Formats: sequence, structure tokens, C-alpha cells
Amino acid sequence: MKTRLFTFCLLFFSLLSSGQVNLVRNPSFEDTIRCPSDSTITKARYWYNPSICGSPDYFYPTMIGNLDCVDMLAVGNSWGGGSYLNNWGFQLPHTGIAYAGFGVPEAAELIANHMLDSMQAGKKYEVSFYTSLGEASRSGLDMISFCFMQDSVVDYNQNTCWFFIDSLQAHAGNKPYNYLIDTVRWRLVTDTFTAQGGEEYFVFGGIDTLNDHYYLVDSIFPSRAAYYYFDDFDVHCIDCEQDTVISPPIRPFLLYPNPSSGQYFLECTVLAPSVVEIFNMLGQKVETIPISEGENRFSFNLTTHAAGVYVWRVRSGNEQLHTGKLVLSNDVSQ
Repeated sequence: MKTRLFTFCLLFFSLLSSGQVNLVRNPSFEDTIRCPSDSTITKARYWYNPSICGSPDYFYPTMIGNLDCVDMLAVGNSWGGGSYLNNWGFQLPHTGIAYAGFGVPEAAELIANHMLDSMQAGKKYEVSFYTSLGEASRSGLDMISFCFMQDSVVDYNQNTCWFFIDSLQAHAGNKPYNYLIDTVRWRLVTDTFTAQGGEEYFVFGGIDTLNDHYYLVDSIFPSRAAYYYFDDFDVHCIDCEQDTVISPPIRPFLLYPNPSSGQYFLECTVLAPSVVEIFNMLGQKVETIPISEGENRFSFNLTTHAAGVYVWRVRSGNEQLHTGKLVLSNDVSQ
């Protein structure tokens, strides 16, 4: 037993020093307090809210009144946070069953994380996250960034929290004029950061308030109000000592175009006969499409259904292989 424990610890610290380990604790927000009674970010372990100026949300399919806490789609229920269907729109997690969200810039909300290990001086780190804009947002913006620091920093004084946000320095994040306005798909944002050494914490949000830019997505009710969903954070060293290079997994399901006026194409590879199931926002199954074993590329048509947001799911027997968001729109030309 001691030999096994020693081998595990040696392997863990070897990987940590090699730079291949994601330093973000609970990067996909899956580690949660069981059946949380509210939707605050503190219900996701290792994440916290560093400022009283906002209340970032935690989206997890366990809502008040859901006694068994196993409603995987959480459709047909709406409250301020927690449900995939919420006041800002509808989105499924990029991976797993949970994600975070907050408003910028009018709410100026932030989230923070205590990383697994401190950064090494002079080493370059790659940082990344996935994001999607809520459908009810009036605008999209560009400057969503990380601020790395050696100590945890919080400000819970209502009179000074806005000065606290403006004092944060953006070290890495989305690029200027790269407006994040996709409300259907999750978009990957990547950047690099050279550490000064000893950084163990990061604050994340609309930090660079003096240099941000906005793109109005609602011309009828224009404002700067924007709400973003976030998932799958990653911070890892790219020029530390490395033993091996781990290639990212290939995502096996590709649905396009999305949004569509009715005709969709699906490319996928499945190891056994499967089905595509389409659900409306009431959780009702409206279509079932069979998939043959092996490589597939086929089309299906939803023109007989009402425009709106749907959930598409690929299932093989009792195993759920993939879940995604599908938008059927009358305004899309093909």
C-alpha cells in the first residue's frame, strides 16, 4: 500500500512540474455542494465572489423544489439562476452538467479561484475558457480577462468595490474588438501570460473597464447590458519542463448550420446503433432520428416545428453520448 501511494504521489508531482496539469481547481464547476439551495458561485467548490458589487451565478440542474436533484435538462423551469433555462436565456454546459455566469459591465461581476500551485517566474502559461452570450443580452463586449495575483484579494465594501474592480490589471484574456456575441455555440478564448512568480490566485471578469468595447446586438432596446455563461477554464504552463504532450480529444459530433431555418446536417462516429432525439423547451420529445454504427453524415428537417430553441441529444441504449442546443429560426436563409 505504501509503495502504491508513493508511486501515485511521485506521478502527481511529476505531472505538476511538467506543466501539463490544469492549475484551475474545479475548472468545469462539476464539484458542487449537493443539491444547492441557491445559485451563487460559492456553491461550486474552490470558486468565490471577490466583490460585493455583483453576485455571479452557478448553473446546475438542481432547483428548489426538485427533490431528487437529477433533472439533467432542467427545462420548463425558470428562476434567477441555477437552471439551464434562466432569465438570460437557455444554454447547456459545454461539458459535464454545470457552468458559471455573470453580468458585465453594468453589474461588474467577477469570479475567483485559488489554483492548485503557484506559477513559476518567467514561465509562459496558456489560459483558456469557453463562453456563450445569453440571448437576452443587449450587447456583447470584448475585454473579459484574467488577473493573476499572489494573494487572495476581496472587497466587500459597497462604497469601494467599484474602485477595487478598476484597480485590477488584466493579464490575459479575450482580444480587443473580438466581440463575443455567439448565443448558440460555446466559443473558446485562449491567450498566454508570462508569470512574475508566485501567483496562486486569479480574478476573472470584465476587468479592463477603461479599454473595453461593445457591440450592440439589440437595436430596439440598446444598452450595454450583457450576460455571459462560462465553462471549462484552463491554466497550464507551456514552457516548463515537459515529459509528454497530451493531445486534446477529438469531439465526435458536429451539427450545422446552427441556427437553421429547418435543415440540419450531423457528422458523427458511433460505436453502436444510436438515435438523435429532439426536445422542445417543455421537455417533450418531438423527433427521433436513427444513426447507424460507424461514421455518419446525414441531414434531418425540422421545418414542420415552431421556431425556437430545442435540445438535441444522441443516445445509444441507456448511454447518453452527447447533448447540445439547437436553434430553429425563420430568419435564417440557407
